Amino acid sequence: MPWWFWIILWSLLVLGALVWLVWHAYRVIIKGSRAYRELLSLNDNFSHIWEQAQKLEAQKRRAEREPGIFVPVTEAYAEYEQGKERRQRDRISRRIQKRDSLGQPQRLGDLRNNARKGATHG
Repeated sequence: MPWWFWIILWSLLVLGALVWLVWHAYRVIIKGSRAYRELLSLNDNFSHIWEQAQKLEAQKRRAEREPGIFVPVTEAYAEYEQGKERRQRDRISRRIQKRDSLGQPQRLGDLRNNARKGATHG
């Protein structure tokens, strides 16, 4: 084989390798820029969620009451009973709404308790 054939062959091989490297470098850069943009948007979302969580935590701290040890027993028991009745009423209302939306028959006790406690469904 003549000497110029080897020069052309090796030139084409080196040129092909360079094209291959450039193509893969381009793909890596594109994927990296996409990942970077997604990371920035994730950072923005996380910052927003973090700020909301901080505000909520601050509201919870502000809403904290005095320790139960300093509340008179009669007030604490009355508050407990009110909370218990409210939770019971809410449970009954949710159960009535769920059964109503599913077209299931209602419990008579739920309907009586719901009417007696003044809660409505629907």
